[in-house]
Amino acid sequence: MLTAAVTFWVGGFDVIYACQDHDYDRSQGLHSLPRFLGIRNALVIARLFHIVMLGLLIALIVTFGLGKLAVVGVIAVAALLLYEHTLVRYDDLSKLNAAFFTMNGVISVVFFLFVAGDMLLRR
Repeated sequence: MLTAAVTFWVGGFDVIYACQDHDYDRSQGLHSLPRFLGIRNALVIARLFHIVMLGLLIALIVTFGLGKLAVVGVIAVAALLLYEHTLVRYDDLSKLNAAFFTMNGVISVVFFLFVAGDMLLRR
């Protein structure tokens, strides 16, 4: 489940990052999601990937019997992902690097700290 969650997380932010290459992909005949579906629809796909990721994180918590701190971690990740998606719009990709590099670094550390804290408190 964690592998699937990470796969959808990476897939989502990779689609966001690929939006900046839309014009190049079109000029070179490349077949990226933003080029194939358009930037607006590619961003919808990225959101869907991140929703699936959150569902998988919730399933992970349930399956492993993690506690409230891990749940708070998933809520924090959801809030950070929401913020990440507000930074990038189909008609304005100027904040793409902040969304891609900064937010994803923060998300990974936040989730780790909440789950690790949950596990340490349960000992």
